[in-house]
Parts: sequence; C-alpha cells; structure tokens
Amino acid sequence: LWTELLRRLFMNCSQHAVVGSEVQLKFSTTASVLELEIVNGMSQPMLVEPQTLISAFTKNEKVMNHTQGTGLGLSIVNALAQALHGELKISAKDKKFSVRVSLPDKD
Repeated sequence: LWTELLRRLFMNCSQHAVVGSEVQLKFSTTASVLELEIVNGMSQPMLVEPQTLISAFTKNEKVMNHTQGTGLGLSIVNALAQALHGELKISAKDKKFSVRVSLPDKD
C-alpha cells in the first residue's frame, strides 16, 4: 500500500505542479508517527478549500480543463492512508500546495 500511495502522490504532483517549479519532499518521524509532506508551487490561487480535493472527482476549477487527471488521485491517496490507519491533510497558502500524509509508526 505504501508503494501505491507514494506513486499516486508523485503522479499528482507531476501533473499539477507548476512546470519548472521546485517540489519539496519532507519526511519526519516521532516515536509514534511517520510523516511525509510534498509541497509544490501553484500557478493560481485555489477556488476550492484544499481539503475538499480529497473527495472523488473534485478539482480546482481554474485548472480543471487545463490539466490531466480525473480528480480521483488524492481521493485514492486518502483511501490508502486510511487503510494504513493514517490521515491525509491538504493545504494551500502563498501559491504553495501541500499534501501531508501521517501514518502510525508500527515496527
């Protein structure tokens, strides 16, 4: 499941990040949580609340007809995170789009 979750996150980033922009990958751990965050640039502000992009078939209206994809990617990532007993959080600020996956650290 981890492999598919990562593949979907990277695919989403490659489809929607601004061409030529920097993509940041952050990984951190605590005693009980593994956290992965991907941050990429956006060309335009979001017209929807970022967290709503977890819902199937939801896309940012400004890019809806200009990018590939069906609006399922982050919904699938969310389902995979939940199957791993984790959670997915999405935020957008200052033309930066962030997806954070938090998973329990199980030995």
